[in-house]
Amino acid sequence: MPLPPTDADDEWLIGLRAIARFIGRHERTIRRWIDDHGFPAGMLPSGHWIASKIAIRDWVMVRGRQSVEKRRNEYRARMSEGNDHGREATPT
Repeated sequence: MPLPPTDADDEWLIGLRAIARFIGRHERTIRRWIDDHGFPAGMLPSGHWIASKIAIRDWVMVRGRQSVEKRRNEYRARMSEGNDHGREATPT
């Protein structure tokens, strides 16, 4: 007879489909993130992917902060380039 699920069981996702559904992305996106961006998932000996909901939430939070910082830095760089070019092009 199987054991009833516990709260700890609810924190794990097994299979790319379950992981993708949890985060709201396609399975191919999850695979790309695993391969290229350090997405927190591992493969079980059975060949199924497994991921912790907590680890996924943490990864999304960190990636979100990094993304915001990257966009902010890119914006500042464009603005400073625009200001430099604007000064050079101003007729005297």
